[in-house]
Parts: sequence; structure tokens; C-alpha cells
Amino acid sequence: MKKDIKSVITGDISGYSKLPTKKGSQIQDSLKEFLNNLGSGSNVFELYRGDSFQGVINKAEAALKYALMIRLKLKSFSFSGEQQRSSLLDARIAIGIGKTDSLKKNILESDGEAFRNSGPLLDSMTSSERLKVKSPWEVFDSEFAVTLNLLDVIIKSLTPSQSEVLLEKLSGYTQQEIAAKLNISQPAVFQRIKASNLFAFELTIARFEELMKKYI
Repeated sequence: MKKDIKSVITGDISGYSKLPTKKGSQIQDSLKEFLNNLGSGSNVFELYRGDSFQGVINKAEAALKYALMIRLKLKSFSFSGEQQRSSLLDARIAIGIGKTDSLKKNILESDGEAFRNSGPLLDSMTSSERLKVKSPWEVFDSEFAVTLNLLDVIIKSLTPSQSEVLLEKLSGYTQQEIAAKLNISQPAVFQRIKASNLFAFELTIARFEELMKKYI
């Protein structure tokens, strides 16, 4: 459709207010480093108000994958006794797709269709909603309104250890590489991948990328 179509991710951390100040600061530092490296550093992110973030995704079709990876990163943080149950942290994320007419050095001061589709969408989300998409195409939005709600059932049930392995897998690492990186056995990696329904993530990401490439 248009070469200047981009995606904007706007989000806030769910569960952040429950953290002690020192732990919250550690989470901020870790998330900031993660966001700066997302997409090999080709995207621009800003953290603000401690628990909020916004980023411009230059390769628009990669936005869903990156949004899911952000959630998995947050859910991978484990606290005392949490390895076998759902994580304390998560994020509400709104993906806005469209033109970015006014991109400034500080993206929080930028404007355009993608920003206006993302920021207000996050503001409209309830505390229980976790991931939504708004684009110039109503049919596209309708499909993912259903798909992402179904995927969210899986995400909310993930343990920190499952989230950690899923994140590494979506980052492109093999089971053997993940095992070495996390200092666990390859069968343990396989079991965590199997229990976390990796195929659902891969199918949803592939469908998002396929449709985006058709529309752009």
C-alpha cells in the first residue's frame, strides 16, 4: 500500500506497582536494554513514567512478534517461589499501524497515523486486556481481535521458565543453543516448549506477517 507504513508499539507494565523500588529499578534497566536490542537495534524505544514504553517498528510486519517478545521478557522475570506458576509481570500493549508523518528524535513527541492508532488504543484498553491492534484496515483488525484473545489464554498461563524458553526460541535460537545459554538440558527445553504451545505463537506471527505484506 504505502512504503512509509510503520508500526508503533505503546505499552505499560502490569504488576509493576507491586514491586519494591529496588526491584522495579532493576526491571526497568533490564527492559530498557532488551528494547534497545530488539530487532538488532533497528527500532527506537523510549521508556517513560517508570512503567510505560513506546517504540517505532520500522519493519511494520514484525510488530506482533516484538510485542509478544516484550510480554515474554516481562513474564520471564521470576521472584521467590514463582518458577512453577504464572508470572507477576506482564504488559498491556497496543500496536498501531499506519503512516508516521512526524518522526522526531524523541518519539514521544512524534505524530502520525500509527501513533494515533496506538496511544489512544492503549488508553481504551481495560486492565484485563493485554494485546490489541489497530490498523487502517478493518478486516485485518477484526481477525486479530479474535486471534489475539485466544493466544492470550496461553500467554497468561505461562510460568517464568516457560516464558524464558519461548523468548529465546522466538529470538531464533535452537534448542541446543537455548539449553547451553540457560544452563539446562535439551530435554528440559523441549518439555517447556511443548508445554507452552510454541506452534500457536508461530502460526499467529506468520499470519500477521503474511497479511501485513499483502496490505503494505
